[in-house]
Amino acid sequence: MRLPLKGSIHLPPKTGLVSLLLLIVVSLLPSVAQAGSANEYSPIIEMGTILHSGTTGKSLTGTTGYYMAFRSEQRKGHFRPEMAAELQMTSGTITLDDIKVSTSVFGAAFLGGFHFFFFKEGSFQPFVGVNGVLGWHSLRMTSPPAGVEPYTQGLSYGYEATAGVDMRFGSAEGTAFRVHSGLWSVASSLAGVSGFQLGGIRISIGLVY
Repeated sequence: MRLPLKGSIHLPPKTGLVSLLLLIVVSLLPSVAQAGSANEYSPIIEMGTILHSGTTGKSLTGTTGYYMAFRSEQRKGHFRPEMAAELQMTSGTITLDDIKVSTSVFGAAFLGGFHFFFFKEGSFQPFVGVNGVLGWHSLRMTSPPAGVEPYTQGLSYGYEATAGVDMRFGSAEGTAFRVHSGLWSVASSLAGVSGFQLGGIRISIGLVY
């Protein structure tokens, strides 16, 4: 018996996709908390903004986005492996085929890499680092150019180069206030454009527990 191939596979609707991404990110929170309680890894929560930039016509240049990150990072040493899960949202006006289009982007991403701390201990700890990025983003447009779908979604990938500082105002082992910046270089296939750019400059603040 032949199985029907045409129309047998369907992508989830956009509401289901966003719900699935939320479920994945939330499911990671107990693991992050458990890592912190084991005293080997620090759970970190960050909130930040991204100023998008890139090539006009194939990027979100000119828009501003926001994100929340849930991170787990090795607590001590110069070289500290870390991983994170993020929820992201961007809205604004972009240019496609010389037409101004109102857009909104929602997505989630997973990051993995390391931070290098210049001092192993202390109240003031600057660091630099790099992360690989793998995510899924959806883009919705109002009145898109002819031939462009108003709603597209796709896998996104790239990297982030970061720099920041942890500041502790009490015990050297206590909670730290983190200021974090990064160069976000990530692309996807959105709006009918291969290599659609989601990158920009990011800055966030957070707490290291």
